[in-house]
Amino acid sequence: MSDDEHPPVEGSWRPVCPRNELRAGALRQVSLGRNDMGIPVSVLVGVSARGELFAYANLCKHLPIPLDGGSGDFFGGDVDTLRCGTHGALYRVSDGFCTRGPCRGTFLRRHLVRVVADQVWLCVD
Repeated sequence: MSDDEHPPVEGSWRPVCPRNELRAGALRQVSLGRNDMGIPVSVLVGVSARGELFAYANLCKHLPIPLDGGSGDFFGGDVDTLRCGTHGALYRVSDGFCTRGPCRGTFLRRHLVRVVADQVWLCVD
């Protein structure tokens, strides 16, 4: 059997959705509860324009607030750029690098994501 036939076993993994439900420009937001400051913590899972999966913590690197500020709008003009609605910071979905804004040069926290038997799985560790 190939690795693609077994669910992930290292770390804490959570199923997100069937792979065919994710397309470029559409995100799944996976709630992880609240942090010790009471701020909702979630992970954004999506697909780049090239078809590559990505998953990042939904927190701006400038201040620990959700990127969309509660609006549900995460993209900065194209499907390969995430935008902080509060600060205007722009992040590449390819690596989470901030290219513009007060936190330029920093990276969003990346989460591992993989597909097993056509199911998208997210590592929440």
